[in-house]
This record gives sequence, C-alpha cells and structure tokens, in this order.
Amino acid sequence: MLTSEDKQDIAELVLQGLAVSLDKAAQQPHQLSAEELQWVRLAIEAESRKIRFRDAVIEKSLAGLAWSAIVGFGYILLDFGKNHGIKLI
Repeated sequence: MLTSEDKQDIAELVLQGLAVSLDKAAQQPHQLSAEELQWVRLAIEAESRKIRFRDAVIEKSLAGLAWSAIVGFGYILLDFGKNHGIKLI
C-alpha cells in the first residue's frame, strides 16, 4: 500500500519529468518543411473559400427572405383591396 509520502514523491517525480520534457520542447522549435508549409497554406485558403461561400449563402438566403416578405405583403394588400371593392390595379 502506498503511503501519502510515497504518493507525494511520485507526484514530484512526474512534475519534474514534465518540466524537463517541456523545457526540451521549448528549446527545439519544430520547423515545417516546404511541403508541409504548402499544405498549410492550401488548407487556410480552402477554409477561407468555405467561409466566403457560407457567408454568400446566408446573404442570398436573407435577401430572398426579405423579397418574399415584400411580395407577400403586396399580395395581402391586393387581396384586401379586391375583397373590399377597392380597385388598386
């Protein structure tokens, strides 16, 4: 059975190991190769296209919704006029 002192020692060893690993990782920055860099640029460009497409779809949908509301309101006015004997057209 582990005592609390043993658990404390294990925790300290794990923390020291993590600190050493993080220090080594910080000292050796990873440089992308030319192929990896090209892939990253293409991925960013593709994501940008997706975002622009999504924004265009949303914009067109909202414009269509606004036009349908205008046409619907006009139809309601014409129907109201016909039902009440008002000649609008």
